Amino acid sequence: MESKNITTEDVTTEFLDLTAHIRIKQALEERYYELLKQCKTMDAIIQMEKQLNEVRTEIETAQSRLNYLSGLTTYSTLTISFYAPNTYIAEKPTFGAKIKTAFGNGWKFILQFIISITTIWPLFIFVVLGWYGYRFIKRKMVMIK
Repeated sequence: MESKNITTEDVTTEFLDLTAHIRIKQALEERYYELLKQCKTMDAIIQMEKQLNEVRTEIETAQSRLNYLSGLTTYSTLTISFYAPNTYIAEKPTFGAKIKTAFGNGWKFILQFIISITTIWPLFIFVVLGWYGYRFIKRKMVMIK
């Protein structure tokens, strides 16, 4: 074994805290419902519903976290990675392998040469036009004399 890494996280305390927090908030929610029934003005009703909404949001958030923690305790993940050590032994190339490599390298050189020639085609046009221009001017000079 080359390395080993084991990590754990105890969520028992958080689980118990969330359970108690949810119970307390549910009791508060019930108390707010009782107070809502006693409200007589529209402002008081709106204020009480606002409080109820905040408490319900806190309960749902805590319940969501509690469900997540329950899922963590229900399902565990174990990851194991194996690999074989490298046992490759380099062999010296034979004469035939060297010849094969040389032919392959020669073919790659020819292809690269063709690509290079293709890349500089405008230079060939310039040289040919210059040569014809030189001959044309030379003929004119001979005719003038």
